[in-house]
Amino acid sequence: MRFYDIDLLRFLAALMVVVYHYTFRGYAADEYSALAFSEVDAFTRYGNLGVDLFFMISGFVILLTARNGDPIKFAISRLVRIYPAFWVCVSVTSLILFLHGSSVHTVSIEQWAKNLPLIGGFLGVKMVDGVYWSLLVELKFYALIFMLVLVGKIKSIQIFLALWLLITISAAFGVGFSLLNFFFFPEWSHYFIAGSLFYLVRVEGLSYRKIAMIIVCYLLSLNAALIQAELHENLFNIELSMLVIGGLITVFYGVFVFIALEKTSWINKPIVFSLGALTYPLYLLHQKIGYVLLELFSGLINKYFLLILVIAVVVALSIMVNRFVDNSLGPWFKRSLESISSVVISRSRK
Repeated sequence: MRFYDIDLLRFLAALMVVVYHYTFRGYAADEYSALAFSEVDAFTRYGNLGVDLFFMISGFVILLTARNGDPIKFAISRLVRIYPAFWVCVSVTSLILFLHGSSVHTVSIEQWAKNLPLIGGFLGVKMVDGVYWSLLVELKFYALIFMLVLVGKIKSIQIFLALWLLITISAAFGVGFSLLNFFFFPEWSHYFIAGSLFYLVRVEGLSYRKIAMIIVCYLLSLNAALIQAELHENLFNIELSMLVIGGLITVFYGVFVFIALEKTSWINKPIVFSLGALTYPLYLLHQKIGYVLLELFSGLINKYFLLILVIAVVVALSIMVNRFVDNSLGPWFKRSLESISSVVISRSRK
């Protein structure tokens, strides 16, 4: 089953993050970029919410692979989804940063090597690119769903989501334990829960329980987004409109209502699938490489023309990475994992 509407939404979320980094985040703090886009940053400073939208999308699509109930297939599908493209992107980014030799954007061979397993981020390993933080959240989500599949309870996903939502509510009221919060990440979990519930609405239909849980997730999302906004105001010394933030979260949920009720089935063009396929490498590649390009060519041409060119370059890189991973590295990695799992299973049965 292919959800073209989700593919389009995924690409738009990535574009939000890309524009946010290039036109606001780069020069707002940490001197990542000297190129200011003050004419538009009053609008683009909200683009970080694209990550929140990504988390909702992940919650929606995860059950496509999990509901078959096979833990091995689920684990392989998630590993193939994350790692081949990540290895290529972190390597390309590291190479460009190394060749550029900037005092702000630095990388070492040791740092690159420690980034390859990705899980080093949980142990304090410095990421080559700051955008990788969201992958750590995704890994936790995948681990939770994998455990559910492993114990044969994926059919009870709605019960699990209800329990997870209770943990999230408790954390919002300051009740919880640090270890529990680490595994259930309540600061972001409402997005994943909501996305999964919208998927269940799409395939099973509406119910009062689903509606009630989605409303609770929406309220938690509003609260979390406003808390994050306060942190950003302090970090960047700016003012953010709580009305705009609340409006964007409302739009996100509204779009998913249309998707869940199958009101977006007219979005079915192959180009949309292609855009969706570019999203992951685009997200991984854009930030540091984009900052380097903006630094190298700033002052030589109009900054908005440069902005368009930089976006075009990282999109082109994303296309190449996607094709290489899809045609070569990804299939090889999948066959390797399937061979290893077959050997392990056959030996365990002896």
